[in-house]
Amino acid sequence: MINLPILAFNENLLTKFNPMNTMNTFVLTSLITLIIICALYLYFTFAWFTIAKKLGYKYAWLAWIPIINIFILPIVAKKNEWWTIIFAIPVLLSLAYPFFLMRLDYTTTFLQNVSRIYFIVYALTIVFIAIMSVVWLWRIYKLRNYPGWLSLLPLLGIIPVIGMFALIINLIIFGIVAWKDRIPII
Repeated sequence: MINLPILAFNENLLTKFNPMNTMNTFVLTSLITLIIICALYLYFTFAWFTIAKKLGYKYAWLAWIPIINIFILPIVAKKNEWWTIIFAIPVLLSLAYPFFLMRLDYTTTFLQNVSRIYFIVYALTIVFIAIMSVVWLWRIYKLRNYPGWLSLLPLLGIIPVIGMFALIINLIIFGIVAWKDRIPII
């Protein structure tokens, strides 16, 4: 007879369960996630700071301030300053959306309709931010003498399996654009 210990019921598993092990795993996973997020933030901000500095933006240090660093995107792309204000409206709307949902009372039909309309506006602002970011990154890559189509690679993150690889490729390309000067091909 073949003994399959993996399939057999083991009573020791029930008696050895320790909730602290679960808590330690959660804390460790959270800590590792936080470290990865901080490392990615430092990488992108340092690269963004370097790109802004190399393209002659005198307030390149703004790249280190969270949320504000988004607003220097059109300026570094050498677009009109009004684009920064236009870009700020959807960003502020998207930041306000969770707070709007917390304060909403769904007891009336009017507020339910307002919620639906706000969600549509929120979704459209996310689409607007994504499109304008790609357009301005295209321009920035061109100003750094790199092909503009590289700004389309983060959009591959929408595809489930390819998304992780798109993030890694975007990290590499963003670093190359920031720290490697490319001589223009004439």
